[in-house]
Amino acid sequence: MIKINLLPSDGKAKRRKKPPAAVPLLYAITVLVLIISLAGGGFGYKILSDRLSAAQKEKTEKTAQLEALKKKTKDVEALEKTIKTITDNKKVIEQLKANQSTPVRVLDEISRLLPDNVWLTRMNVTEQGLTLSGVAKKNDDVVIFVNHLKDSKLFINVYLSKSQSGAMGELSVYNFEMQMSINVAPKAAA
Repeated sequence: MIKINLLPSDGKAKRRKKPPAAVPLLYAITVLVLIISLAGGGFGYKILSDRLSAAQKEKTEKTAQLEALKKKTKDVEALEKTIKTITDNKKVIEQLKANQSTPVRVLDEISRLLPDNVWLTRMNVTEQGLTLSGVAKKNDDVVIFVNHLKDSKLFINVYLSKSQSGAMGELSVYNFEMQMSINVAPKAAA
């Protein structure tokens, strides 16, 4: 048989070294969970960071669109104001065109109805109507003029407010005043 001396040469027995103890399973699982948590947190941070960047980019785009729409709104409001002004001016022009022929018709009708011995000294046209002042040789001439005006389709509510005798130099005359309304409806009052 073969003998092997396993003792150290100095004669003392050395203690054997224990094999290194295995890392406890709990530590390994803790480190693994920590690594997974850090990786998950990093991944979540990346996702949230990307969402935040996308939201900020969208906000910037929407803000730019809002500013563009505000400018367009101001342009539309300016156009609406211009349209309103033009429409108002058009109405005024149409009203002026409608009323344009009225003074000519009034003068034409009065000159046609005026008797020979009646002279007008003043004529005043307002929105309420027409006021005439004048002189006549006889009171009958004033009455004839009033009757002609009443028969006219252009004048309504003819009212003789004053007729009194007076003198013009050595000539005896009648001063008169009358009011009436103008009937703008008939276009051809002749």
